[in-house]
Amino acid sequence: MKRYEKLAFDNHLIIVEKAGPNSKWGALIVGTIVYVNKDLTDVQKYERMREEVAHSKYTVGDISAEDTLDKCKQETFARSKAIEEAVPLDGLIECVNNQLLLSEFADHFGVTEKYLEDAIKTYIDKRGPNFVYNGYMFDLNNGINIHTA
Repeated sequence: MKRYEKLAFDNHLIIVEKAGPNSKWGALIVGTIVYVNKDLTDVQKYERMREEVAHSKYTVGDISAEDTLDKCKQETFARSKAIEEAVPLDGLIECVNNQLLLSEFADHFGVTEKYLEDAIKTYIDKRGPNFVYNGYMFDLNNGINIHTA
């Protein structure tokens, strides 16, 4: 089972793959159906669905316009949650402990390198470039440097 299929299964969603109205469109959840752009790669489908699942859990109403401060905050919060679930700090620790190369991190999480970069930026925005988590010191100033605190 592909990651995006497992994500749908775990969230009791039925996947319908179809062409999107434009190249930016990725996924949309309506009830128990998740519509996914059939032209995306499997990894991109997972990333877009991850965000849509977060929206269904953490946002209220239609925030697609992002024309109010509240809508922008909800969008940012849902994206942050999606990223944290796809690229958790414990997973980064696992990558380092397993001596994966930085180039292998994205594959480990089943995301694109761009999504991994976005995850690192999200953690820097939330926690700063240097922080301690679960007994590990994170230094995200120049890449991903993690060691026991």
